[in-house]
Amino acid sequence: MLLFFRHRNPSDSAIAAFEEATLDTLRRRFSGILWVLPHLYDMPDDCEEFQEIRDAQVFAFSWLPARAAFERLRQRTGAAELTCYDLAEIQNATVSLESLPLPDGEASAEIRRTEKSLRRRWYPIIDYQVCQNCLECVNFCLFGVYTIQADQTPLVEQPDQCRDGCPACSRVCPAGAILFPEYDDPVISGRQKRTETAKDDLDRLIDQVG
Repeated sequence: MLLFFRHRNPSDSAIAAFEEATLDTLRRRFSGILWVLPHLYDMPDDCEEFQEIRDAQVFAFSWLPARAAFERLRQRTGAAELTCYDLAEIQNATVSLESLPLPDGEASAEIRRTEKSLRRRWYPIIDYQVCQNCLECVNFCLFGVYTIQADQTPLVEQPDQCRDGCPACSRVCPAGAILFPEYDDPVISGRQKRTETAKDDLDRLIDQVG
């Protein structure tokens, strides 16, 4: 199954043209169901479309950094296999759409569109592949966004309690595991990995806060 999550501003003519051209290429290359969905970050956690792809092999295209998109979908869908691509990289020609390893089919994809008007959201995404379970995010957040799971790992339990535009918990995370994909800083958004120098600076900040 292939998922295509649209831009927050699909009415922009340049973005709309790029998305339709990309969809046309994907439709010709991919055989199966191609879902066209609203912006991934704004999708509600319990949306029915997420249930549709449980246990499926999924290729996802979104305007989020691939690392953030992967964690968002992995945690909410239970997809059996998941590969994520960043549409911003394709638009900027950083990644070639034609070279992506998609399973080619003998027939054009069946496109299914979901049109929803969604409110803009702002919340952290935890990259559990690098999370060290230090729980700095839980201890630092003032708004009740996080809780601790039975296995002593952090959980974003109340995502919409997060304050719009606030990336503070990401800044104090020593592992760089807290992502805000709509933030301008590429390290906080997940488009770049945190350097050792940045980690040292954050360790000093955490010591000051503690």
